Amino acid sequence: TTVSGSTMAVNKQGTYALNFIRSSSNTVVGCVVSSGTSIDFFSRYNSLSASSFTAYGVTPAISVQGSSNSFIGLYMQNSAGTVVSVGAGYNVFSQDRIEGRGVGPNVAIAISGAPGTLVDTSFINNPNGDALTIGSANNTTIRLSTVTTSGSGRNALYVNSASSVTIDRSYAYSASGSAIYLDSAASYSTVTLSTAIAGSSGNPALNLVGSRLAVDRSFINNPLGDAIYVTAAARFILIDRSTA
Repeated sequence: TTVSGSTMAVNKQGTYALNFIRSSSNTVVGCVVSSGTSIDFFSRYNSLSASSFTAYGVTPAISVQGSSNSFIGLYMQNSAGTVVSVGAGYNVFSQDRIEGRGVGPNVAIAISGAPGTLVDTSFINNPNGDALTIGSANNTTIRLSTVTTSGSGRNALYVNSASSVTIDRSYAYSASGSAIYLDSAASYSTVTLSTAIAGSSGNPALNLVGSRLAVDRSFINNPLGDAIYVTAAARFILIDRSTA
């Protein structure tokens, strides 16, 4: 099925303007969808492109529970909650703009239980909360992307309980938290050819808590505090050809 050039909207929280239920290999292009889109566990190989997805509360703009879907050239925004929730693996986000407005646990894009997720050539911003969080999502790749937050004490890119995460040729900025935070379970992760900038005396630009982490040919800067902080528990850390 192909849906093109259409507008879909609902006004009730907890409902979806566009809902994929056991529905695979569909195409959505050039559409405007407001107040939520859901892709369930059995919906795969769907292609969403050149469209706008917005939400206004607890319902994410896009909730992804099916694997191997693609989201290309989308604008996604939530004025009060999480913008994109990813709970299944091997989905691709490319050339997207993801704008959050939520606070506290609400993030621009939350990748959890979703191994092999790719975020490529995208802009992710959340002025009040964390911009991008990765949990239980091994082998996730963030590539050629910009991830920013100006929220108080919030992290631009936070990795927890996910190993072998790759951050490649990307830019991360946090006004008062860490630009990149690799927590205790973020082992075997790499930061390559990337920039991490923070503006806080209380949080480092790059916070390395996990073990077996590598930082290669990257620029790390915090004019008000630590550029890189390696905790006592971290082991086997490699920082090579980088500037801090």
